[in-house]
Amino acid sequence: MFIYRRQSYQQHIQRIHIKHIAPQDSCIVEIWSQQKEEDKNSIVKEFQMIFILLQLVGIDVLDYFKDKDSHPSKGNETHLAKSKIISCVKKCSKCFFFVVLFFKCVAYTLQLFLVSLRAWEYFAILATAIVLSIYASVYLRPQAIIHMIENLNQIHQKLSGRKPRCDKYYFILYFIFSQILITIWGLMHYYKEESITPQDIKPKSTILSYYLEPQLFLTLFQHIQALYYFSAVFIMSVLAVFYSFTCKCIRDLTQCLLEQVNKNYFSEEIETLISLHVDIIRCIRYMDSNFSYFAFVTVFMSMIGTFWGGYKLAFCETLTTEYFFSKFCLMLFNFSIQLLIMLSASFTNELTEEATKQIQCLLCRVPSDKREMKCNLKKDLTRPNTLTLWKIYVMDRSLIISSFATLLTYGILLGSLGGNQ
Repeated sequence: MFIYRRQSYQQHIQRIHIKHIAPQDSCIVEIWSQQKEEDKNSIVKEFQMIFILLQLVGIDVLDYFKDKDSHPSKGNETHLAKSKIISCVKKCSKCFFFVVLFFKCVAYTLQLFLVSLRAWEYFAILATAIVLSIYASVYLRPQAIIHMIENLNQIHQKLSGRKPRCDKYYFILYFIFSQILITIWGLMHYYKEESITPQDIKPKSTILSYYLEPQLFLTLFQHIQALYYFSAVFIMSVLAVFYSFTCKCIRDLTQCLLEQVNKNYFSEEIETLISLHVDIIRCIRYMDSNFSYFAFVTVFMSMIGTFWGGYKLAFCETLTTEYFFSKFCLMLFNFSIQLLIMLSASFTNELTEEATKQIQCLLCRVPSDKREMKCNLKKDLTRPNTLTLWKIYVMDRSLIISSFATLLTYGILLGSLGGNQ
């Protein structure tokens, strides 16, 4: 009875609130409600979890879409409190990653002047700079992400009203799995071994003896290194999940387009389908122009990580269980990142090529009096519309096999050279 009275009271308050809305405000509310109903099955809703992960690494995309979905007559008290908490978490997360990356750069700068470096540690410094470039290549392009998602959403609204089958939970499960792998690797590696020992410190490093004790420097460097590797892996995982999920959405739209192409249509509907496919391949070109560098460098770094872990395992003199699991988790993580990006892009390229061939056949059914439009569509369809690795390699299945064959070849070569020495 109490629950029923409470619900009746809330309904009464809502009716009073609606009566006091101005006519123009009621019109705005009605338009917002219709838009909200249309957005229930939008691609933006499928990307919401990905946007939250991007926001954790400092890439503000979610706020743009939240502003579009905000109710025009909603009270601001609870909304303000919630937005303050979310803003605080977002700023703390962004500051954490920025501080870790900054102190990692400072630690490596001190390491160059104060520590006698081994050959592989110079590559570790170069790898840190590459990881920073990966983060910057996406961090500086939030508008590109927004523009691409909006275009995909518009294509989906024109194509069908069905809910997109993007299977976002599989990508979230992969993200959790990758974080578990890298946590195991970090705990077994960076808290069991020391990359720098007191004997590595240069004897002429008087600055270090005046301002910082050697053991304190080693402890700080070890903890900064552990935090950095966690941050770097977290950032790479988030960006790889975003890239592959976007490819999955493009494939879903292309598959829906192919299903409709197989049906019989009038000439006007055929023109609409052709123009929709042109919009899809334009999204692919836009995605490749903005994120091909990220794909190239991420695949390159993951290949190096896979090779390094395999090499250390193959030529380790004393192989312990902890050492094996730490290197195995590192290999598995890098291997999964490479496959996630390359397989997603390869499947997208294959399906886009198949759809382009079928759409080109439909050009013959366009009326001859629309010659100019037909030429423009044909020009768009004949342009290269593929996802690449920094405009160097077109991603396909053969490239995946070639990349692993390259790693195997270099492993055998270095192994034989090491055996001869």
